[in-house]
Amino acid sequence: KNIYNINNIKPFNAKLKNIIRLNDTVYIAYFENVYNGLQLKDTTKNINGFEVNYSNGQNKYIKATIVTTNKIKLYVDGNSTILAIKYAWANNPGFLNVYNSEALPLLPFEYKFETTEK
Repeated sequence: KNIYNINNIKPFNAKLKNIIRLNDTVYIAYFENVYNGLQLKDTTKNINGFEVNYSNGQNKYIKATIVTTNKIKLYVDGNSTILAIKYAWANNPGFLNVYNSEALPLLPFEYKFETTEK
């Protein structure tokens, strides 16, 4: 029920829906609540804040690019098993620049894989 008589409220931040593996070095992250699409808040074209946890104990920040309104392509090292992909999952993740079209930031997440995932 609309008790405040306000229409078209869009109160939700963009959040992770799923991650799929395309090949050993590329994953696609799908997001919801993007409205008219994901966008960067600066002009660098570089997405900040994505990190991978590998089974060999390494944690690395990775390259990521927006490919459609609700998809981000993630580029990983294909030589090790991936345990998790994270976004803004640190005490101080630094400058984060992915937002939905309503100017709400992408929510932090940790996506864990089964140990058999490469």
